Amino acid sequence: MSKVLFYKMTYDTGFAPNPFWGYLTLATCTPNHMRANLQKGDWIVGVEAKELAKKRKAHGWKEDVDQSLVYIAKISEVMDLTSYFNDERFQEKKYQKSDDWRKRGGDNVYYKENGMWKWIRGHDHEFDTKNMPDEEVFFPIEKFDELWAKRGSKENIYGKQILQDIRGNRVFISEEFSYLGDMCIELPKELKKFLPPKQGMKYTKREEADEAVEFLESLIKKYGKGQLGNPIYCHIDKYCQEETEKSSSCGN
Repeated sequence: MSKVLFYKMTYDTGFAPNPFWGYLTLATCTPNHMRANLQKGDWIVGVEAKELAKKRKAHGWKEDVDQSLVYIAKISEVMDLTSYFNDERFQEKKYQKSDDWRKRGGDNVYYKENGMWKWIRGHDHEFDTKNMPDEEVFFPIEKFDELWAKRGSKENIYGKQILQDIRGNRVFISEEFSYLGDMCIELPKELKKFLPPKQGMKYTKREEADEAVEFLESLIKKYGKGQLGNPIYCHIDKYCQEETEKSSSCGN
């Protein structure tokens, strides 16, 4: 029996999920940070949180839509961050400082090398350390637990995101997905009962999983597969047109 996971998104920038280059990938943010227990054949569904819907409406985009369905993805494989980084299929998903906003939103950034945790500098989750040299930022793999224990202290130079991403150390990959994004399809009433009550994520009950999968498959058939829209943030902060001041693309 397939598992189905629903979660609420406070950001939709093209970083998490990253729906470009033929695959939908989720390498950072809530399901990764919370170590979602999902495997090949399971499903992830991303839905607008109230905060994201409020921002969208305030910027005049699809104001008649109360809460949108952002994406549906059936997982084709799960891998760790380093395997993802080195996989030839996902090289286009590596962060690049580029005129192409899709490359600036690349999520393939973390990897282990020579006993160290490293990442492509300047990516979407690097803030406080972005102007520091590599040797002051990258750290030995065995030091992670010590850094994680200090994540809430002033000694933590990384902020929340980088350590959370590395701790999650899993990438969900989908070849069968509908990324709706700024199409802003109203969340069907049939799915509302599956949502977490607040932020975070929620698995469907075992007895409801088949019902959820059947309905999700009908939606993919209805709207089609692949990247069907652009990120909602294209209409909030010109994220898709030019370099902008970064804010967290997870919100957690």
